[in-house]
Amino acid sequence: MAAIPPILRAAMAAGAAALLSACGSQQVIDKISLAQAASYDLDGSRTVTAVLVGDYAKKGETRADLLDTGSNSRLDMIPRLQTKSGKTLEYGQLRMVVFGKAFAARGIDAILENFFRDPKISSRLQLAVADGEARKLLAESGKQRDATYLRTLVEDNMKHGNLPRLGFQKTLFDYYGEGRDIVLPYLTTDRGEITVGGAALFKGDAYAERVDANEAFLLKLLTGSARDGSYTVALPGAADGDSLVIRCLSSKTKLRLLQQPPVPAIRFDVRLNVLLQEVPHAMRAMTERELAKLEEELGRTLARRIEAFAADCAKKGLDPLGLGDFARSRTRGWRAETFYAAYPSLKAEAKVGLRIAQTGVGKMGNRLAR
Repeated sequence: MAAIPPILRAAMAAGAAALLSACGSQQVIDKISLAQAASYDLDGSRTVTAVLVGDYAKKGETRADLLDTGSNSRLDMIPRLQTKSGKTLEYGQLRMVVFGKAFAARGIDAILENFFRDPKISSRLQLAVADGEARKLLAESGKQRDATYLRTLVEDNMKHGNLPRLGFQKTLFDYYGEGRDIVLPYLTTDRGEITVGGAALFKGDAYAERVDANEAFLLKLLTGSARDGSYTVALPGAADGDSLVIRCLSSKTKLRLLQQPPVPAIRFDVRLNVLLQEVPHAMRAMTERELAKLEEELGRTLARRIEAFAADCAKKGLDPLGLGDFARSRTRGWRAETFYAAYPSLKAEAKVGLRIAQTGVGKMGNRLAR
């Protein structure tokens, strides 16, 4: 037999190694299922859990399969679901967990603590509350043939909608830290379509109530940048119910502690630049003077909404804005018991400087850049 040149032997060895490596990877992916979304619901005293599994076995094809089970424990989801899967169920890629509203109202502390201790749970995990049963929401999202659909929906609404920046690390910070409460996305279905229906407010570890998508803008505005968020407000002075949609181009919020308990007082100083969208026909042509007046009126309206929102949360003992934490950072010897005993009597003041950077093209029929 003729001797094989060294270069050819090296090429053959590299090709064989690549082939073996490819075969090995295919064998692994054929033997595991990747849980990428999960749900928790209540069924009487039992916990019903489900996972949405992404199936990527065939190149160019994806499928989302739903596995579910029931248990008297909240903490044995994976072992029980494993019995229903023909492959090893891996949850290191878990990126979305949805709690049914009834389940969340009972408290999610056990789940948070279990996830916090589990090294397989990623910090990129997103949490949410479903309006009704979370399992049904998971099943609906599975029809999109994409196990990551819910996470993408939530994160898009954080970037380009009214949801504030949320995530697993933020939830843990709010849960374990003093002076703040958990906020999660609130998901609904409308005619089979999944939508972000606002934000879920918690008291401690238990779901308390929801604010709609419009009011969620205030959360985003007061807890960080509200860029790309939008807010619908009644047109000042309009008798026929006309409204404006303002889209935030940039914003900045500062808090100031005006007064300590027993009657705490906090002021919100807000600055934002906005784009007018969905402009009513009555505003087809406006002068600079009229726009300046509109800016003042919209600023006052937003200030009243902010004051009402903060006061309403305080009366209900909810602190999604982290006002207790803010007061703690400004108060020597701050105690949660003292602050929250006086919290329902909170006096909230807001001063809003709003500037209309431009008006959008649409019903107004023109575009004004300033």
